[in-house]
Amino acid sequence: MPGRAFVITLGCPKNLADSEEMAGCLVRSGWILVDSPDDADLVLLNTCAFLRCAVEESVEALVEAIQWKSGLPGRLLVLAGCLPGRYEWDPADANGEIDLVIGPADAAGLARFLGSSPGAPAY
Repeated sequence: MPGRAFVITLGCPKNLADSEEMAGCLVRSGWILVDSPDDADLVLLNTCAFLRCAVEESVEALVEAIQWKSGLPGRLLVLAGCLPGRYEWDPADANGEIDLVIGPADAAGLARFLGSSPGAPAY
């Protein structure tokens, strides 16, 4: 059941464009975008892994997102972008901490997870 979603974007302008496309996918699936993870039922973390410092920032953000998820039952965490694109991530190995892992620009993978189609832009 759709709820409230918060999108975190790390990295380059391409990641920002990817996040906007994924946010549109969330909206088309009935999710409401909110301004804070504290108000969200789903967090989408779009990561960067271009440089070592970007990988470190992405891992730190992932640790914080996992802590956020553990704060309330039923929260969903989507790990997206270059970090899982560069390194192999299997959600089954994450002990339920990550609900979906998708690579860069994979709005179609998000849409499948949400049970919708990528469709046209939401604006």
